[in-house]
Amino acid sequence: MTPKEKSKELFDKFLPLVEAFSCEGQTENAKQCALICVEQLINDSIIESIHEYWEEVKQILEEL
Repeated sequence: MTPKEKSKELFDKFLPLVEAFSCEGQTENAKQCALICVEQLINDSIIESIHEYWEEVKQILEEL
């Protein structure tokens, strides 16, 4: 899965949950939830290629 596809997948998984508990700002909240997950994966990654993949996912999410 490309970083762009992964960022979209993560965002899409969080959006319905955020919509259920939030009156406004759902898009930004879903984005922030996905970024928290990606940041944790980056911090836990010890293999450089995996680290680079998640950094790219993070960058794409930040551009949403």
